[in-house]
Amino acid sequence: MTHGGSTPPPLPLRVKLEALGDHLAAVAALRFRPFVALVPAHISHRPGVSPGDRDMIERAVRGWARRLPWKTECFVQAIAAKRMLERRGCDVVVHYGTRRSDDGLEAHVWVRSGDVPVIGHRNAHEFTEIARFPPAGDA
Repeated sequence: MTHGGSTPPPLPLRVKLEALGDHLAAVAALRFRPFVALVPAHISHRPGVSPGDRDMIERAVRGWARRLPWKTECFVQAIAAKRMLERRGCDVVVHYGTRRSDDGLEAHVWVRSGDVPVIGHRNAHEFTEIARFPPAGDA
């Protein structure tokens, strides 16, 4: 992502390592725990992420998703971004959607913080949301 036509500054090493650790933790967690156990259960009433932190989290998570030697799908990326947002005291909503394709039913997960899309949002409009965590009616 570029800002005003310029290349964004390099990510700090601590953020790169944080995102890598969260990717690895998400992979392990998704192998041994159900997805629903890894997403927010209740509204946190925390502020949404700042634009700078949002960009940093998205760049770090997507960067590792491209570089790791295994396929890092949206589920892993969403859990990694969720952990990074929570660590910063930000609101997190994880959305789960589906769509029909020639191969059957496809699923997709994306994350928002407040009104700000964080990860997985680029093609989220192609999916019908069937669940969100925490649930929309949670108060």
